[in-house]
Amino acid sequence: MFYKNFLNQNFSEIKQNCLKSGVLFEDDQFPADKNSISKKNNDEDLFIWKRPHEFITNPVFISEDTQNWYLNQGELGDCWLISGIAALSQNQDKFERIVPKDQNFNENYAGIFRFRFWLYGEWIEVVVDDRLPLKNDKLVYSRNLKNPNEMYGPLLEKAYAKINKGYFNLISGEINDSLTDFTGGLQENFQLKNQKDKDKLWKTILKYFDMKSMAGCAIDLPKNENESLYLENKLRTGHTYTVLKPIEIFYDDNLRKFELRVSRDEDLSKHKNRIRLLKLRNPWGHEIPWTGKWSQDSVEWKKLSNEIKEKIDFVSCQNDGLFFISFDDFLKYFDNLDFVHTNLSIFDNKVHNDDWKCEQFYGEWKIGVNSGGSSNSGNQNFFTNPKYILDLSSESRNVSFIISLMQTDNLTKREKLGKLKGSREALGVHIYKFLENNQVLKDSNIKFVDNTGLYIYKREINRKFELSPGVYLIIPTCFKKDVDMKYFIRFFSDSKDFKISPIELKYQNEEKINNSTGRINKPVQNLKSKNQKIVKKQYISDIEKGKNKTIGMHLTKLDHQDFSEACLVM
Repeated sequence: MFYKNFLNQNFSEIKQNCLKSGVLFEDDQFPADKNSISKKNNDEDLFIWKRPHEFITNPVFISEDTQNWYLNQGELGDCWLISGIAALSQNQDKFERIVPKDQNFNENYAGIFRFRFWLYGEWIEVVVDDRLPLKNDKLVYSRNLKNPNEMYGPLLEKAYAKINKGYFNLISGEINDSLTDFTGGLQENFQLKNQKDKDKLWKTILKYFDMKSMAGCAIDLPKNENESLYLENKLRTGHTYTVLKPIEIFYDDNLRKFELRVSRDEDLSKHKNRIRLLKLRNPWGHEIPWTGKWSQDSVEWKKLSNEIKEKIDFVSCQNDGLFFISFDDFLKYFDNLDFVHTNLSIFDNKVHNDDWKCEQFYGEWKIGVNSGGSSNSGNQNFFTNPKYILDLSSESRNVSFIISLMQTDNLTKREKLGKLKGSREALGVHIYKFLENNQVLKDSNIKFVDNTGLYIYKREINRKFELSPGVYLIIPTCFKKDVDMKYFIRFFSDSKDFKISPIELKYQNEEKINNSTGRINKPVQNLKSKNQKIVKKQYISDIEKGKNKTIGMHLTKLDHQDFSEACLVM
């Protein structure tokens, strides 16, 4: 696999130069000073930056005698990242792609380490030096409490901070974003309070874990609260937990025989009694994470045999943030369950992962050009938004089609605001179908088909659609109009023959847009598709516009913007 050098820093070249010169690497792109932490706070003057061998004896990159998820959150509100690393560590192959294991502090040590991330359609390799911030000679941010000599975690966190322009830009976030950056996978969110069929949800969870999806969960902040709070049972609001695995145990009426479900396909219907548990982890790791049913010392464990407890690794849950919770209590207390999928056959059991085709594009909304806003009634600028033509006319069956839309440049806005809240736009995607093949945009020739639902303040939105043969118009939008923002959009389909491309607008009566008001002066008459394959940029500067008619408009709604600020750090 090819990895692009982030900031044009080549790991092998830098390391060889350091070994030849005998000078340890010092990263001038992410210096060991407060500018790499925050440009707005001065508390970082108290930090001292040291290399691992300067504050511990015998540092190791990855320890052989402990599990990867023992990374603990430090004095930074990045529970979403630390929990994402714990989820990633459950898949050794994917973990080793992000964290190459051929690194150490002994042989050919040069003070440089590398990590890999998926960033908006590209795999990148990021290098960092191993100078880490300390306070009172202890690591300030993430660390391994059980094995303080293990250094992959603090260095991985540093590399992720580097691509996000500073540690403080990691304060507050969503686990599915970190997992997407680790895998390039597709996100899926379950709002648990809206799940009416808990048995169906449980089967879905079993299926997703069988197919190696990764997950996290969180409890929303109470209304009118801006800070994370403890519940009576020690769970924390506004805080991200890792979902490590689901567990289902069947037993007889006499509580004498227990059987553990190994696979979701296993037939255990002969048992009518069952226990459904989820194994979670709090990234703080050093305190009692849960005091309800199935907590560490609860009476529920007495009914299980030692054999079953050993199989589910009950003994390991000792003061490391690991705990078990019943599925019923999970639904009662938690609000969000987030998955990231890397196996697209999850969306269609009949289709193998390799049978999915993906095409991707970079684009942007520009004020006065194509930032048309939502499709709410009365918005005459909606059809000025970027557009794509999807051609499924050669198909003889319905096609599974997934759209993923990501905003890519909200980091600059976040830096100005000093927080995540308010830095993202609400996104949506709309699909229309041409009733004739000539792709003329008029009332009688275009019909609304579907959309991604509520406009949501998230970095990424996606949804799967089932589309019949034909030609479609796909429109990615922000809820607000007149927004300057770049985006990255992916299209996945189980059809090998689908064709999609950005469109070139044609008008019978051409008049340019009024750039000062965003108003369009003439109706759009024609839409003509470019014949091209995957492109890396959607050019918009030379596109002319015409006034839009309201064509099959439908009311769209805005989801509330709810970002918990940093979870309490310990």
